[in-house]
Amino acid sequence: MNSLFFHSYWADQGYTVIASQYREGGSSEGEDEFGGDDVHDVLQLAHVAEELAFADADEIYMLGFSRGGMMTTRAIQEGMDIQAAAVVGGATDIRELYENDRPEMRPLLAELIGIPEEVPEEYEKRSAVHWAEEIDAPLLLLHGEADDQVPVDQAEKLHEAMNTAGQESSLLTYEGDDHSVQENWDAAQVEILDWFERH
Repeated sequence: MNSLFFHSYWADQGYTVIASQYREGGSSEGEDEFGGDDVHDVLQLAHVAEELAFADADEIYMLGFSRGGMMTTRAIQEGMDIQAAAVVGGATDIRELYENDRPEMRPLLAELIGIPEEVPEEYEKRSAVHWAEEIDAPLLLLHGEADDQVPVDQAEKLHEAMNTAGQESSLLTYEGDDHSVQENWDAAQVEILDWFERH
């Protein structure tokens, strides 16, 4: 998905769009920690909004794709004050991703986080299913049922955990669709916009 096209849609809806670049991505500096201390880069976006005269820093919404979904839930856990959030194709259990869902990612995850048996707390820290009660912003989860990068059950498990914890969550799945919900993206954007406007 072209990020400029994606961001322009939200700008057209009247939102001020602020996005970050992951550490070590593109020309970005710093060390990639895959949802560790690099979450503070995301938290700083709220301060950026406060500095913009044309942005309403009292009404912040978050939208994260894939890894950005993990960063979204981590930011909420770390206390980012937002009205609501939406996550598309987000990983919610990184250890499950390592052990069962994406074995080809093991070398990368081991390098960035460590081996789960040696640092289980680091995997739990990045896995919203373990602290759903701390997600105190309304969360919309969207996931393609044919996602071969992050299985749909990751979204289902977080949705169930949030309901059990008494936190507001809604889950939309798309039959036959992929990681980016490409076939249903127009409809998904409408759902996200409606979610934000209702909160």
